[in-house]
Amino acid sequence: MFAQDSNVIKKFNLILFALAAIYLLLAITFFFFSQYLFYALNLVPNHLHFFEAIPNNKVDFWLVFAASNMLILSAVSFFTTRSKNISSYIFIHLTAKVSTAVGFIYLFLNHAHYFAYIFIASIEIVISSFLIWSIIRLSLLKRKSISKKSA
Repeated sequence: MFAQDSNVIKKFNLILFALAAIYLLLAITFFFFSQYLFYALNLVPNHLHFFEAIPNNKVDFWLVFAASNMLILSAVSFFTTRSKNISSYIFIHLTAKVSTAVGFIYLFLNHAHYFAYIFIASIEIVISSFLIWSIIRLSLLKRKSISKKSA
């Protein structure tokens, strides 16, 4: 029975690893090659004249992904408060915040000097700093707790 469960878990982990790689590739594509993404999405409507083509860099399209990201961060924040393994959830949150900050800094430096880019990057850096401080503090508290138990 246990071997069968182990195989199921291995398959599940393999699928999740593949999804992680796919999500990473899509994130890179969305950020650096969005014009090709829209081109690919518009192949069917442009050539078969079936459905309507989406305009390049249609804001509504990206808002769905942005809203999804916020919902994921909301869930991660909630589960962090309920978990015994807080550090894992904090690292997920930190990854999202750092990648957003780096993305907006990249846009500010390479696209346009929009206030919104640098403002959002600044907020993300503040949140990231808090999360890093929390990880360090939790790690120190954990060490202190372990040393008290061993003494």
